[in-house]
Amino acid sequence: MDKATNVLLRQLKTQGFDVKRTRSLHYMIRKGGKFVTIIGSTPSEYRGRQNGLAALRRAGFVDPKRQTR
Repeated sequence: MDKATNVLLRQLKTQGFDVKRTRSLHYMIRKGGKFVTIIGSTPSEYRGRQNGLAALRRAGFVDPKRQTR
């Protein structure tokens, strides 16, 4: 797993998301028992990560990198 994915998973857990690794080595993200998205464990596709982050933001994830003053 790359460093960015590891950081993202830790942030998700601290914000109350449930993270479970699937048999295909992806990560299934849930919030309040409801499915949010699946993200890959490698940074192989840029748009896939961006689409996953968009789904997470719609579910209430606050990305510290995008915080404005």
